[in-house]
Amino acid sequence: MNNVRSILRITRYQFLQLVRNPRLYMIMICNFIFLSTLIVPLRRFMKLYYVKATPFLFGFLFSHASVVFCFFVGIVLLFSNAPFFNHSQMFLVIRTKKLVWALGQMLYLLAGSVLYFLLLYGMSLLFLIPHISFRNEWGEVWNTLVRTDLGLQCGVTLAISADILNRFDPMELQCWIFLIGVLNALLIGLILFFCNLYFRREVGITVAILLILAPYRLSFMPDFLHYIVTVAWLDPTYLFYSPTYKGPDGMQQLLILCGMILFFTFCCIYGIYHRDLPEVEE
Repeated sequence: MNNVRSILRITRYQFLQLVRNPRLYMIMICNFIFLSTLIVPLRRFMKLYYVKATPFLFGFLFSHASVVFCFFVGIVLLFSNAPFFNHSQMFLVIRTKKLVWALGQMLYLLAGSVLYFLLLYGMSLLFLIPHISFRNEWGEVWNTLVRTDLGLQCGVTLAISADILNRFDPMELQCWIFLIGVLNALLIGLILFFCNLYFRREVGITVAILLILAPYRLSFMPDFLHYIVTVAWLDPTYLFYSPTYKGPDGMQQLLILCGMILFFTFCCIYGIYHRDLPEVEE
């Protein structure tokens, strides 16, 4: 029980550091500016035709590889210093076991990932105000964009599949994208943690950037990479219905992501015990 409290204390300390970190807010401002250029045509469409959208824009944003890249660059910037070893953490390592400290850091990566995607979801709602209707159905905007070319006439570039609207409940799709997004953010955080322990920080950042760039060219890559480039799974249109998709189904994706997360978790714990901790951050 004392170990659990210590893990939660370390997680809480690191989470408060994140909330107080100006970097988080600069990243969200950059995300907002980037998304605003993408969403302006959608807002023009809703204003022109006097229609309101239900709050499910979030699930369609990831149909753009550029959105995936932009959002996950933010994750790389937030977690690039993992494990977060400063003077305060040094004293925590001394007072607790290395395993406890490491698990606290990893739980923080999960908590930070959840917070990040909650902020992104909240941002997607802001873009729909005042043209928003809180109903648990796809509604006229998303159905109109799928079944007519009115959206294209206004310059709307969101890739929305009729199959997704027909086969998925709106909240089901949002929760799925949120879950896959959080797991991918956690995985990238653990990869950075791992590389910073075993190699140089630049190696971890390079690996993470290559991973989030891969969806741009995934259709031209060998089939086995569809099982490794996990950030590509955030695109629901490509994932479920593209004839070129050769990757895992939904359950396989969860198993692969959880397996990779466990693998890097064990590797990081091993590294904490058998390698020198990073230099203390000022």
